[in-house]
Amino acid sequence: MTVLSILSDVCGWVYFVAWSVSFYPQIYRNWSRKSVVGLSFDFVVYNLLGFTCYSIYMLPGCAKPQHQHALMMSQKCAEFWSKRVREEYREANDGDEVSVQINDVVFALHGVAMVLLTMFQCLIYEGLGYVKAAITVIKYSPQVYINYKLQSTEGWSIWQVLLDVVGGLLSFLQNGLTAIDQGDASPFKDYPKLALALISLVFDAIFIIQHYFLYGHRASSSTPSLYDEVGDSEWEGKERVDFYYSINDKSDSSARSGYDSAFSDDDYYGQPYKYASHASV
Repeated sequence: MTVLSILSDVCGWVYFVAWSVSFYPQIYRNWSRKSVVGLSFDFVVYNLLGFTCYSIYMLPGCAKPQHQHALMMSQKCAEFWSKRVREEYREANDGDEVSVQINDVVFALHGVAMVLLTMFQCLIYEGLGYVKAAITVIKYSPQVYINYKLQSTEGWSIWQVLLDVVGGLLSFLQNGLTAIDQGDASPFKDYPKLALALISLVFDAIFIIQHYFLYGHRASSSTPSLYDEVGDSEWEGKERVDFYYSINDKSDSSARSGYDSAFSDDDYYGQPYKYASHASV
């Protein structure tokens, strides 16, 4: 092995490392942002096409037979084509070997793998935006139904809705100003974000109508109470008491005196919740 061949191998592996590592910053950036907004999908597709063609070009021309096992080309078909290409090249070039090096082939295959990973990120992160939009529908629908069922928005904070409206409108305004400033409608082409904003605003409108026009002025008619659990018939002939009493402390004279005239000992000690006033709940 000559000095020049050693230098050639060193240069080959150094370029392999440099070019191979060049794929990772973009992959890491996509992962850290959980987004591929700003990355040209056309670039990724053409890059995949280029590296696939490059790999197909490199694989059959692997010059040295001892590299075959490292390339996982021990299958008869791949071995046949590799030998045939080398023989034809030697015949056409006065016996010279094909100049394809192992680092060329590994780089080509590694490039295909990394571009495929980048394309997967483009597909999955873009899809996650639509998943978020779908989840927004799912998460808001039960609250709309509960408000309808209770005929009340008493347990639902309207401020959350109002602030969400402000955020959604300002988001649209920002996109509009950016589009006007750049003379380009691309800010409105972020379809998952657009869908999420529209869905949120639709549900915000529903919540506002429920709160301010349908149910907000009334208390919930379906809020459970101890009185509702017992029923009106149980109260016939009984005196209503508007305070709680101790369950375990039989010496509680203030509570005891309030019940002696209306309940027996069995009523007081045996079923302490049965006649509790719902007005105190």
